[in-house]
Amino acid sequence: MSLAVKPSLLITGATGFIGGSLVHYFNKTPIYRVTATGRSASKGELFKRKGILFQAADLTLPGDLYNLGRPDKIVHSAGLAAPWGVRSDFHKHNVKTKKNLLSYALAN
Repeated sequence: MSLAVKPSLLITGATGFIGGSLVHYFNKTPIYRVTATGRSASKGELFKRKGILFQAADLTLPGDLYNLGRPDKIVHSAGLAAPWGVRSDFHKHNVKTKKNLLSYALAN
């Protein structure tokens, strides 16, 4: 039995369809310690009931990212995807969050 610590994996957008699927997939593998994050604390409760670590976070707020610790790897699946909407909302939830996430990753 190995005493090696598994690398940590942060999955953003975990309360969405793609992110949630990734959380369930990686949680079944013995490779990573998975932390799921998303904006919906109520959906996050479903992860917690399954023994999956969940931390609610708004990626548009840099401070929320720094509360997530220092993961070894990040899978970014958060974003606003719709065939319609306000341009500023798409910029905030897709461009700004990516910039925040990259700054966070580089600082860790």
